[in-house]
Amino acid sequence: MATGLTTLKLLKDNNIADKVAAQGEWLKGKLGELQQRYPVIGNVRGLGLMIGIELVKPDEAADHMGSFPADGELSALVQKKCFENGLILERGGRHGSVLRLLPSLLITDAELDVFMDKFENALLSAGVKPV
Repeated sequence: MATGLTTLKLLKDNNIADKVAAQGEWLKGKLGELQQRYPVIGNVRGLGLMIGIELVKPDEAADHMGSFPADGELSALVQKKCFENGLILERGGRHGSVLRLLPSLLITDAELDVFMDKFENALLSAGVKPV
């Protein structure tokens, strides 16, 4: 119990929740910019630093809600390329098409910049072309 209370005090005293919220908004903004260049990124969503990046097939017909088909195969390939580059992302969502980012709450802004570079490189390595 003492360890749990100490952890909560550390989180509160260092404003970790506010820091994570701000970093999450920044990261979602950067991923939104990436989405404009890579139409295979169908949706970016999340809370704080728990972020999901959905990969879709933008060249196929959208459903009645305007959503493109999920691309689980591309998601698996991008996940593999991320892993080869030192990033660990989980997969979930429709047909395994959502890459999930779940970093440490103590991640630095510089490390988030590195993530963005490595994630874009993984897209390129998987054969995704920017528009």
